[in-house]
Amino acid sequence: HTYGDFLVDSIMHHNGDGAKMAAEAVAAMSLAGHSHADARPGLTSGMRDAGGAVPDESERNHRPLSLPTSPSIPVRLSAPSSIVSETQMQHIVGHCPARYHTSALTLLYSTVRHGISLNTFYQNTGPSRPTVIVIRDTRGAVFGAFAAANWRHDRTYYGTGECFVFSFGVCPENLPGEAGKKVPGDSTKVHAIIADNAKLDANPMGEGSGSHNPEEGSFYKWSKANSYFQFSGNDFLAMGGGGHFALWVDGEFLNGTSGACETFDSPCLASAPEFECVAFEAWGFTANLKI
Repeated sequence: HTYGDFLVDSIMHHNGDGAKMAAEAVAAMSLAGHSHADARPGLTSGMRDAGGAVPDESERNHRPLSLPTSPSIPVRLSAPSSIVSETQMQHIVGHCPARYHTSALTLLYSTVRHGISLNTFYQNTGPSRPTVIVIRDTRGAVFGAFAAANWRHDRTYYGTGECFVFSFGVCPENLPGEAGKKVPGDSTKVHAIIADNAKLDANPMGEGSGSHNPEEGSFYKWSKANSYFQFSGNDFLAMGGGGHFALWVDGEFLNGTSGACETFDSPCLASAPEFECVAFEAWGFTANLKI
């Protein structure tokens, strides 16, 4: 399905056949770059050029968020992450609102530890308002989001402008098989394997997403183009909207999509627009945690 088709299906599922015309109108507005979730003054109704046309995805200039972050920010984890390094988590926390910088992080849900269950995810993350979502796909890309609101079943988008998404690109140690092996004295071979495995020559993650230091990452804040922050139901989780979801995963945490998203002015975050998950984690902030 396209992003518009998905909105039609979701609204129809919750509201019945009588909402068909409204659902199709909402989808048409979304595809045209119009926001149906926020009518506050000062917010743009879409990403358009001077002639009023929606720019092609290839023409968009995705600008990663550049905020001063300190890799020295102490990060206390309730358990080791199977996806991100301590340095990567430090950068993630550094981009979160300042009130969370001194909080510890508790592993609320992990496909490695808790198995594959969307219901378990909702149960474990429900009491915790903000969460950090991190994903590793089969081609070694590490990416995710900061979700400001607690995850829940909802008929519409929810969340706040504090939400953001990020990507650390393809990390060599996360690649399967030969691509993940270190080759002493031959970095050229390693990079050649990475490029072939993740098809970085096509740069599916957009300008800047795959060329930075994988420990620092690229972060994308709210663009104010719309208010499509978080969206979730019985069989999916999503971040962002307008054109494409910044991040969408199915209820089995197996397959997902990521594309150019107006909410965060972000490119594809994964190794490809359609990806398969290897691991999925959700972390919550805790004021007092004994490690």
